[in-house]
Amino acid sequence: MFNGLRVRMGIATGILQQGTHVRTSSVLDMAKTISDAGAGGQVLLDELTFASVKDRLVELGAVDANGLNIAKGLFMYCKNKRLPMPYVSWRPPMVVRAAQRQALGRPSFVGTGVVLGEEPEGQGPTSLLDPTQPTMLHLYQIQPHPLRQRMAHFGSQLALREEWVCVLRPYFDAPGARSSLVRSDNPAAMEGVTMVFALVDGGKEWKLTAGRDKKLVNTIIVDAIITVLSTIHGYICRVQDADFKYMLAFTTKLDALKFCLVLQEALIWQDWPESVLKYEKFREVRDEVGNVLFRGPRLKMGVCSGQVRAVVPDHQGKADYHGHVVNSAARYMDAAAHGGQ
Repeated sequence: MFNGLRVRMGIATGILQQGTHVRTSSVLDMAKTISDAGAGGQVLLDELTFASVKDRLVELGAVDANGLNIAKGLFMYCKNKRLPMPYVSWRPPMVVRAAQRQALGRPSFVGTGVVLGEEPEGQGPTSLLDPTQPTMLHLYQIQPHPLRQRMAHFGSQLALREEWVCVLRPYFDAPGARSSLVRSDNPAAMEGVTMVFALVDGGKEWKLTAGRDKKLVNTIIVDAIITVLSTIHGYICRVQDADFKYMLAFTTKLDALKFCLVLQEALIWQDWPESVLKYEKFREVRDEVGNVLFRGPRLKMGVCSGQVRAVVPDHQGKADYHGHVVNSAARYMDAAAHGGQ
């Protein structure tokens, strides 16, 4: 894995304002910040850089000591993390505020990796090109196939300043991600995981007439998921906001069930817009003594525990699970007759 000097590398992509020299630019400052967060032997990219190369990973993986050797046909392993700077996934302002409300100083959410950030009081997110304002950045780690074991060696560790707040969990915090890399040649040795699928009942029909509310509803649900995961360890694998569908992975069955039960109740008490509560399937429902049974969007949830064949980075650098346990959890979700089950 290592032999000789270990160099940490940080790469940032941006647009220089007219008259700005690269040596005094925020892009260079960002690249240095990213580099300082890594360890010797790591290559960390910001989101703009990764977006420009993610479709050329086969070509990048074919680089060796003699240059580009396409015949090798290697590929790259990617993992994502998040550091303070610009962030695009799942409406960063809401994610930052959710973390601040819960005073999170540790990872609280999975999915696209680790989000770390700081936002001064009275100030919202600002321009990517303004180096004086704290924002959030989605960071990816990338390694060539022959050095893939470095990924497991580095794990989720970054050299972070104390004031950075971790909002989203990194790739190797996903259940089974590390063992999948270490034991990639022996699928039978993979550890078990518990998968959870969740879907808003009637969400597809509602969004046809929802207007702007559909983005807000997805934001509120993700915000609630983040809050629940601040106390229950889990990893968000995927958010399909167009379908109001969510996929999560948990190390234990108990954590998965705790998450489902807590989230079902937590969604009742969210600040749903009045327009959302007017929809037939989202209306407030009480029992005969006045207890609230339903209020707002209702989730159908499916849970399945078992062994996965593999955990690999997807096109966004997030943990992607393969195996019957994934399909079974989705089928159980579909089998629910009503939202709230």
